[in-house]
Amino acid sequence: MRSRSAQLLNLEETALVLGIGRSTIYRAVRDGKVPFPVHRIGGKWYVPKRALKRFLDGEDNSETEDTAESPL
Repeated sequence: MRSRSAQLLNLEETALVLGIGRSTIYRAVRDGKVPFPVHRIGGKWYVPKRALKRFLDGEDNSETEDTAESPL
């Protein structure tokens, strides 16, 4: 079994990959405007690395079509 850190990024790491600020990613998560899945585990937020890669590659991670435009 792979460790959690091998499969997930915390929000600070996600913000760094996206080239945005820490406050921006937390605000987007709070407002439900991230175009990829975000999971709360033990009081912290995490993003699956595969989902973030699909987003960066331009693939659709959303469950509905109306979230296709990236708010970030």
